[in-house]
Amino acid sequence: MARIAIVGGGISGLCTALALSDHELTVLEAGPQLGGKLQSEHVNGAVLEAAANGLLNGEPSVGRLVERLGLESQVILATEGERYVFFQGSMRAVPTSPPAMLTSNFLSLCGRVRLLTEPFRASGPSDEPIAEFARRRLGDEVLTKLVSPMVSGIHAGDTEQLSMEACFPKIKHLEQEHGSLLAGLRKQTSMESPGKLMSFKGGFRTLIQALSQQLGDSVVLNAPCQALRRSGSGWQLHWGENDRTFDAVVLACGAVASSDLLAPLSTDAADAFRAIPSAAVGVVALVLPTGAWTPPSGFGCLVPDLESSPPILGVLFSSNIFPSHAPEGTAIMRVILGGTRDPQAIQATDEELLMRAIQGLESLLGKLPTPCATRIHRYPSAIPQYTMGHLDRVRSVRTLEAQENGLFFTGNHLDGVAVKDCIRNAEETASRVKLELSR
Repeated sequence: MARIAIVGGGISGLCTALALSDHELTVLEAGPQLGGKLQSEHVNGAVLEAAANGLLNGEPSVGRLVERLGLESQVILATEGERYVFFQGSMRAVPTSPPAMLTSNFLSLCGRVRLLTEPFRASGPSDEPIAEFARRRLGDEVLTKLVSPMVSGIHAGDTEQLSMEACFPKIKHLEQEHGSLLAGLRKQTSMESPGKLMSFKGGFRTLIQALSQQLGDSVVLNAPCQALRRSGSGWQLHWGENDRTFDAVVLACGAVASSDLLAPLSTDAADAFRAIPSAAVGVVALVLPTGAWTPPSGFGCLVPDLESSPPILGVLFSSNIFPSHAPEGTAIMRVILGGTRDPQAIQATDEELLMRAIQGLESLLGKLPTPCATRIHRYPSAIPQYTMGHLDRVRSVRTLEAQENGLFFTGNHLDGVAVKDCIRNAEETASRVKLELSR
């Protein structure tokens, strides 16, 4: 039985550990609790998520995780609804298909005519910023009204800086293989479904608690790692007053922490991790009474970066998505602020951040009732930014992994920022560990 250390107790580290639980495990978490940003707070019957709202179940590894943890009865599926984008002073429903985009008034006539020419646009380089890809294939109006706010909603980032190939490889592949997005979508009638958004009856707390229970005494909290070094054929980790040697080590901590640990071992890999920036994000959750106020329908609303736009990235109508998370007579709204658009936002006081969230919401929805409860979360390093050159940085990291037997890397700073990506990558990382240990 091999001795394996997992550095980092977020969703990536926990899922990697679960897949390796037939070995002697040590899971080292620098902070006082597991789960990283995936935390749920229960406030007077309301389930308030601190970060991600849910995860897509179309990824097979998600289903395998739920089954292994015995959480099938705890899964809840999202209620579908309209997605909105705010512009020209109101929320506009986003068309859900290319034909609907062409027949609705979401785009101007010029914008729709420009979209019709997409199949005749030249293919671009192997990688380029998202903005250049969207501008070339779809036009400026689609970039402004749809692509940029969507990217802000997922990555909280700047389309002029983020890599198309790194952030949306499947969409880039449509152009590379078919020469057109629309043609590719028509030909690939059997494309994988992304699945439905899901959560748990108690929110992500349910998932993290189940993982914690499975891992038991292998978890060590408040254990920031200070050093990693080779020790014979294994690896020595130092934390607190502890020095222990392991047959394999998985770094599932963030990019900066990984860089610090790797600096004495590989300058190239350490520099690659250090070069992965992140966006600062604030999340303001509000529980609102619905007696004399009717909440909006739909899933949520994204806000483009226009001069007249409210100073928020968007809002999730959380109680519409998962109605069971809100007590009767209340609605839950979660406002997202900051990102690369407004990196200083999270430095505001609680009162200022709450006021900004309410003002942003009222720009979209009109006058709001006084909240029953609010919660504010700040994340200075919320979402890794896959800027141009990201794939080269990942290759540097994977080169080190291939060279150094027993050292592995996983996390949302490498191959996908969504929760489902973390679960998939953790499973794949565990498979690489098992393969190497079996040699």
